[in-house]
Amino acid sequence: MTRQEDIVLSLIQTTEGQAFAAQNGWDVTGSASTNVCTWFGISCNTNEEIISISLTGYPLQSTLPSILSELVTLQTLILASCEMRGTVPIAVAQLRNLRVLDLSFNQLTGSIPLVTSTKLTILSLAHNNFSGSLPAFNTVEMGALVTIDLKNNQISGTVPAFPDHFVSLKHVDLSQNKLHGQLESLATYQLPSLRRLFLADNSFSGTLPSMLGDSLQEIHLQSNQLTGTIPAAMASMLSLEVLLVQNNRLTGEIPPEICQLQLNWQYSASTSSGSSTGDDDNGIS
Repeated sequence: MTRQEDIVLSLIQTTEGQAFAAQNGWDVTGSASTNVCTWFGISCNTNEEIISISLTGYPLQSTLPSILSELVTLQTLILASCEMRGTVPIAVAQLRNLRVLDLSFNQLTGSIPLVTSTKLTILSLAHNNFSGSLPAFNTVEMGALVTIDLKNNQISGTVPAFPDHFVSLKHVDLSQNKLHGQLESLATYQLPSLRRLFLADNSFSGTLPSMLGDSLQEIHLQSNQLTGTIPAAMASMLSLEVLLVQNNRLTGEIPPEICQLQLNWQYSASTSSGSSTGDDDNGIS
């Protein structure tokens, strides 16, 4: 059995994992002499070095072994909905060629790891039990990063600065956590590619900034503790299509300039078709 096989098989820790291995051709005993590159969910480069482990929806019920960090060519690690538990080893988060890390819909705990690969494009750790504060993203060069999805965890504290070199970042979802602070600080970020910003179901306070970015198409701020009025100057965000702010402490009328943008038409269409509970769900109505 090769070292790569040993590393991959370190994911098999329970009877449920053994059942998965047996059903999908993973040679747990080493008797079949099969190449690990041919195993289900495993992809290799031309040098037969593992570059991808991609499994979704298989009940491995295991922890994430630190030995995976020995797969220095690994570019994709997807173990979504695999009933993973425990923490993310620092050594795995520091894999230098990692492009996709998707550990969403598991039972992982501990702090959100600071992934240090400059090649990372997708970081998805949503729907786990991570806690503590967000990592210091501004300490890592991440010009390739497109998606940060940390939705539905137990993350607390404020949102750290996203540095100017996050030029490719399009999607940020930090909703359903315990974050707080004022949104005015976010208005200073220079994220030229940002399209979707999801901060719903947190504890953000203060007023709505008049500008959050020229490129933003969706802003979800519902169920926070925002106060004040909706700034008419937000009408200058010409790319904006969705602005959801219900279940806050906002007061006053919706500025006519905002109404002219015809925001949230997707949600209005859902309401008219009977899939929503009422106009309040539209955020701007």
